[in-house]
Order: sequence, then structure tokens, then C-alpha cells
Amino acid sequence: METELETRRRFTAQLPGNLLSNIAYFLVNIAIGILLVPYFISTLGIAAYGLIPLASSVTGYVAIVVQSLNSTVSRFLTIDLQKNDYEAANRTFNTAFFGLSLVIALMIPIVLIVSYFVPVIFNVPAGQETGAIILFICASCAFFIRSLNGTFTVQLFAYNRLDLMNLVNVVNLLFQVGLTVLLFMLKGPSLVFVGVGYLGGAILASAVAIILAKRVCPHLHLSSGSFDRSRVKDLGEMGGWVFINQIGALLFLQIDLIVVNILFGATSAGEYAIVLTWGNQ
Repeated sequence: METELETRRRFTAQLPGNLLSNIAYFLVNIAIGILLVPYFISTLGIAAYGLIPLASSVTGYVAIVVQSLNSTVSRFLTIDLQKNDYEAANRTFNTAFFGLSLVIALMIPIVLIVSYFVPVIFNVPAGQETGAIILFICASCAFFIRSLNGTFTVQLFAYNRLDLMNLVNVVNLLFQVGLTVLLFMLKGPSLVFVGVGYLGGAILASAVAIILAKRVCPHLHLSSGSFDRSRVKDLGEMGGWVFINQIGALLFLQIDLIVVNILFGATSAGEYAIVLTWGNQ
């Protein structure tokens, strides 16, 4: 079993790689922001472009319960893994995975209903109604896939492999953008293809995360028999406080784009989304 001194040395040795990966991910985000925003505006139009960040914003509200539970799982699973208590870690891991699966299954009807009424709730450019609905569905599904996959990326966090976590994020971002641009070139610009890009990136990134998590921590295995109801209470109690915190953060950071779309229209929301994109980098 690894001693505390060896663990500290391993974590210290990993610091340069983590730092460089953070810088690389930041630069990739900046580069894509510089190139992609003008590309979307020139192909889709500024009004339709405004629906892309709006979909991400609304998805955050729909999936806030999933985010809260995922944040809570990170704490408990990290503690179990750092203690090398793999029996407890497996209970936490499987309780989180199957619990989140149930929550996501219950939220799918909500996502479908909200997405169907997007053209009614928000100002959508004429002719873009179907594309907007599919965009919101795909963005929500992509978020759910990445959230459920968070039980695997927690293993990378627990072992201080932030470089691998950033690799997963870069894979998601590059494949999402690459697939969207490819479909635009082959089929023409459409909000549908933006949604397909979101979904494709999430699926590939999740597969990469599972593979990396298995290599870093081969001790965890999916098993319904390891579901622990006593763990549900612990996760639920902390998850409630995280839920309240995230509601406040979402209201503070993401309500403005929704208000602009509803009050001032799709074009104004698209113009505002350009500024908002740079603020979120």
C-alpha cells in the first residue's frame, strides 16, 4: 500500500503536467471562441446563433439536480479512494451511478416537454423552430451523458490526474466543433447539426473518460449489488446544500441571456451572447 510520503511525492510530480494541461485547455477554449463565434454568425445568422448559448443556459436549470448530486459524489468518492478503501468506494461509486441514472430517467420527460415548447417560451427566428427543439434536446442529452460520466472522472480527480480530465474536456470540445463544422460543410448550416455536435462530443468524451478511469483506478466496477441505500442519505443531505448553492450561481450568472431573449428578441440575445461568450472563457 502506498505510504503518505509516496502519495505526496506522486502528487507533487504531477503538478507540472496538470498546470500545462490547464493552460492548453484554456488556450484551446480561447482559440475556438475566436474562430467559432464569427463562423456561426456568418453561417446561421446572429439571431439563430443566440440560441446556442441559450440552450446551454436552460440545460443548466433543467439538470441542476444532477449537477448537485454529481458534486456531492466527488467529495465522498475522493475520500474513499484516498483512503484506499475500495469496498466503500465501490459502494459510493455504484450508489452514485445507479442513483444518477434514475434521476436522469425521471428528468427526461421534463427535458422533452421544455424542448418542445422552446419556440413558445423563447423568441426563435422564423424557420428555425424545429432546429431549436432538436438543439435543446441534444444539448440536454449531452449534458446528462457527461454528468453520469462524472462518476468516472471523479476517479481521475481523486488521483490528481487533472491532465487526463483536461484531455477528456479537449476531446469533447474538438470533436463537438469538428463534427459540427463537417456537417455544416456537407449538409449546410443548421441548428440541428450544432446539437448533433454536442451529443457526439459528449459520447466520445465519455468513452475516453471511462477508458482512462479504468487505467488509473481498476478497483471500481459497476455492480447493482453494491448499491448502498445508507449512502443515499449521506449523498442526499449534502446534495441539498449544493443544490441551493448552484441555484444561486445559475440565477446570478445565466439568467441574463434568458431575460434578454424573452424581452428584447432573438437578435438582441444573439448580440448579447457574443459578449457573454468572452466573459465565460
